[in-house]
Amino acid sequence: MIIFVLLIAGYSKENSKIILSVAKIDSKVEFAVQDKGQGIEEKYLPKIFDRFFQVPGTSGGGTGMGLAISKEIIEKHNGTIAVQSEYGMGSRFSFKL
Repeated sequence: MIIFVLLIAGYSKENSKIILSVAKIDSKVEFAVQDKGQGIEEKYLPKIFDRFFQVPGTSGGGTGMGLAISKEIIEKHNGTIAVQSEYGMGSRFSFKL
């Protein structure tokens, strides 16, 4: 969860609200972080968890490995990871374990 907060905070507008949530869904627990930042264009969503991928035009200064590593760790624990985003409206990253 910490890595999600760090990742999304780097792309959120200054002083914007970040929403953290935890919910039990069936036999799993979902952890989510959501912002009202710039969001991600739909064409980039299929690549967002790929190694070294960075959304063009973002200024996060990372390597493109954070979400890829998160995905590998979560999947090693039989979990799933997802993103929902609307460009101009923000993003919601979640994982279930």
